[in-house]
Amino acid sequence: MDPSSSIFKPYQDYECWRGDRQTMLKSSIGRQLPYIVNFKKNTCQIFDITLERITHSFTFPESAKLVDVDYFPTEDGHFALDMAEGRRQKTLGLYRGLLEWNHVIAVGCKESTCYLARMTPIEASPGASVPIHDSKKSRISLMGVFITDGNLRYSQDDGCYRDYPISAVYISALALMPRSRTLLVGLSMGGILAAALNPSNQMVFLELRHERLIRELAPLEPEDDPDKFEYFIAAVDRSSRHPVMIQLWRGSFKTLEEVDDSVKYDRPHYAVCLEHKIPYGERWLAVNPIVTERGNLETRRRDDSMMDSMLNSSQSYGCSANRSHVLLAYERRKLTTTTTELPEFVVEAAIFDIDAWYYKRVPGGVSTDGTALRQCAFMSSIKSDINSDQVQDIGILTLVSTDVFRFPSLVSDADQLFYPSALSYDRVFVVGNNQISWMKIQSLQQTIIGTTIHVLLFLWDKYNKTPS
Repeated sequence: MDPSSSIFKPYQDYECWRGDRQTMLKSSIGRQLPYIVNFKKNTCQIFDITLERITHSFTFPESAKLVDVDYFPTEDGHFALDMAEGRRQKTLGLYRGLLEWNHVIAVGCKESTCYLARMTPIEASPGASVPIHDSKKSRISLMGVFITDGNLRYSQDDGCYRDYPISAVYISALALMPRSRTLLVGLSMGGILAAALNPSNQMVFLELRHERLIRELAPLEPEDDPDKFEYFIAAVDRSSRHPVMIQLWRGSFKTLEEVDDSVKYDRPHYAVCLEHKIPYGERWLAVNPIVTERGNLETRRRDDSMMDSMLNSSQSYGCSANRSHVLLAYERRKLTTTTTELPEFVVEAAIFDIDAWYYKRVPGGVSTDGTALRQCAFMSSIKSDINSDQVQDIGILTLVSTDVFRFPSLVSDADQLFYPSALSYDRVFVVGNNQISWMKIQSLQQTIIGTTIHVLLFLWDKYNKTPS
């Protein structure tokens, strides 16, 4: 890769493994954690980014097939939901039955099945095989109420519906909306189920706008939103006729009605407010929220109010986190000049900033500046020459304030300096099948300045050489 041709800047590589699948772990509110997991046959390896080495390796029985991995909180509760505190102080606002559990796990399966579950301790088995314990008291089926005679009925508010064989539908994405305690369930046929974990127990299917697989769901929350909406981005797969697409969904609440604070954020109504097809986008590589602390002054504007932002959440869970940005990384086919050239696929990315989207009066579409960089006021385009064949995941760490830097202005915050293209990220990790690459995303302003300096130095050397 030519270092001067990409906003992705290589910093360091770790050639520590070769495996079948890799992913970065994140907490339940979307914050990237400094752990990368590698599946290699029946072995699970954990790479600690802070220590820069593999710290754990777990070997399962040879007959085991490793399907997925997720972060499970330990007893210190650093990234955990404290269910005991929720029972005492009612800070979580969950359904009473769920508060009896020590933890809640969402499990998406095939055959149109999704469970809320908990793990229960069992006595160690003296034999070599591990017994499977399955108790109906430890799981709740979310999709069963919509299944009749082997068909999943996807119904809408107007009474229209469509039936799908359960064998043809599986759970493709899961995400938690912290404020309303809503579990979003993405389906392979393009639908989304919004299942409330609060006392309302509401379960509704959202509008079916297409029949393409929902690859990822990423919650967003704008800072200082007077209407106190909640948002999420749905990343939609490509089809034979359409490239990959993003949808921005908005959830509205009873904030203008005279209702008790405990039920104000129950029963949200979701509707699409933006759709954007990414030209020549082939497949999604990563859709990850960029979660920072609200006390991080480097990522805040001068005119925002931290206290107002803290009051933007109804409960304490997640209210100290800024979730206004999301990283969208995808595989893009490079344009060819002749019909005989073999297609090339590279990594491209974008950072969606919902605060800038608000500043631009919530437009219904994405309009770029017409340049090769395809910049937008609220969705920056990040170019690269990274071959996408081996890339499995991309994550941005924001655990300390120095991980994110905004290009400063000596005059004002105007001239795109508060747009996402003005942000630099120091710890970007591109995870592949055979290595981990530590990279940096520099701001558009830094890229232009660096390129200009490079050209000026080249011209200086060219025209100021002493003739021989």
